[in-house]
Amino acid sequence: MRKRGVLELAKTLIVGGLKVELDQFLIRPPYGFERWRTERPRPENSRFVLMICTPEYYAGVENLVAVDKRRGVFWEGALIHNYLYKKKANKRFIPPLLDDADEDHVPDAFQQHRRYRLTVFDVSESNYDDLYRELADQPASRRRSPSEISLDLAAS
Repeated sequence: MRKRGVLELAKTLIVGGLKVELDQFLIRPPYGFERWRTERPRPENSRFVLMICTPEYYAGVENLVAVDKRRGVFWEGALIHNYLYKKKANKRFIPPLLDDADEDHVPDAFQQHRRYRLTVFDVSESNYDDLYRELADQPASRRRSPSEISLDLAAS
């Protein structure tokens, strides 16, 4: 179900006009999945990275599995941690929770960051709408600068 949910989220975002890269869209990247996992999160390739928080993802990122398991997820997690370390901030990595996913499955480095619990992939659902607005840089309202404000005062 989780793979299907991730695929459904990706397709919904694409229909909404966003460019989405997903390993499920690939059979075999020319340079292999390891290289693909290294290239995709780079700022020049991805404005945002959605980290779908599942028990398996958490275990892989936090290295709570056997050495021969979830190596790709561990590698992605290490790359993400390096970006956080270098920038001392998080403006690109978003940890969505699908359906009834547990909050404890958000990787430790992202516990303090905003997350979106998604049950329906439709703008009528507030969490999905909020996520979409963040990804599309469409805040619900924008603060106007003083130069944008024109006043016409009439004295009587």
